[in-house]
Amino acid sequence: FFLYTMTMFAAKTSSPVETARLSGMAQAGGYFMSAFGPMLYGMAFTANPNGVIQNVVYLVLVIVMIVAAVMMAMTKHLFD
Repeated sequence: FFLYTMTMFAAKTSSPVETARLSGMAQAGGYFMSAFGPMLYGMAFTANPNGVIQNVVYLVLVIVMIVAAVMMAMTKHLFD
């Protein structure tokens, strides 16, 4: 999946500048999730130790990512 994602940065843009912009945006999102994800998971686990909240949030995120991936796959270039 990671290799596919890195390839799509170049395949879905028409210039190196656009590729760098898209990669920077995705990298910022990844750093945000890695910084706050564990903290939010811990807070949810404290509020609900059986894991229902965590599983629902995880499933929602997976569905959002699948929809975004399908939408991205259907477009030729992202910035056109």
